[in-house]
Parts: sequence; structure tokens; C-alpha cells
Amino acid sequence: MLPVGKHKDTYAAEMVEITKHQDVVARLADKYHLPEVLFQKAYDNACQKAPAEHWSWDGVHPTYAGHGLMVQEWLKTVETFWPNG
Repeated sequence: MLPVGKHKDTYAAEMVEITKHQDVVARLADKYHLPEVLFQKAYDNACQKAPAEHWSWDGVHPTYAGHGLMVQEWLKTVETFWPNG
């Protein structure tokens, strides 16, 4: 989720709800000993380098650059979690 399009004005409130879902995912990852890919953190960090509209065209769906960011974050997470995989 990024503050783009219809999400720009409601971003803070929506992130409160998203964070609840992220907490559930974190607990499940821990319970089942699986990696948790922190896409929101990656997007938040990326927005320090380029505006949110560069990463998502509507606040939810990624642009090509956003997809590339997700690939890199997924690879980094999985390779760290399973270094000999």
C-alpha cells in the first residue's frame, strides 16, 4: 500500500488496518518457520529514493519498477532464510 490515487487521503487509516494483517502474517511465518517478505518496508524505503507513483500506479498495484522491487526483496529474503537452498 502506498499513498497514491484514491489511497492518498486515507493512507494513514488504511495502514492501521494493513498493519493488523501484517502482524498476523508475521505470527504465521514464525509459527511455521517460514520467511516473511517485508514488501511494505521495501516500498517505504524505496519511496525515499523515488516518489510513490514510481512504484505503484494506484497505491496497490505495482508499476514495472514496483514489480522489480518485489522480486529483489523476495530473492533477498528467501536467499537469507535458505542460504544453501
